[in-house]
Amino acid sequence: CANLKFVYKLLSEPCDLIVDLNSSYSKTSTLITRAVRAPRSIAFDKGKGPAGVFTELVSAYPKSDLADNALYWNAETYYTVKDYKKAAALFNEAVEKYPSGNKAPDSLLKAGFSFMELEDMERARTTLDALIKRYPGSEAAVTAKKTLEKLSSEKGEKNPYKEGTR
Repeated sequence: CANLKFVYKLLSEPCDLIVDLNSSYSKTSTLITRAVRAPRSIAFDKGKGPAGVFTELVSAYPKSDLADNALYWNAETYYTVKDYKKAAALFNEAVEKYPSGNKAPDSLLKAGFSFMELEDMERARTTLDALIKRYPGSEAAVTAKKTLEKLSSEKGEKNPYKEGTR
């Protein structure tokens, strides 16, 4: 997944990010710059590093156009370090707080994947199904359908999302 590779790169090595300080996003961009430049080795559980900066961004600017993205990327930082329980909670929070945001479908998808990693297949299926129903035209919904097809075939079940069964 391109997003996961980007986050891994973002977390594993400092990178340069040019910020237009004249833009209306200067304060939020500055916080994002801090998140991008923070090394992966900084402790996540102490509110430092990328996760802490994304949390700070959402707290300081909850109505910013970037707030839903910050919450999504905050969740991605936990997913990347395999804290799937925290990641799922944050992905779900992103959908609850910003249901019309551009990251809402992807947040539900990643929440479903987090539940799969936690081996909570019932919640994974419920979450992926909710994604398909709430955001049917999204790319995330297409991925959710494929994932549910795979889960159903592994279990020997009939999948309502498989092509030709509707």
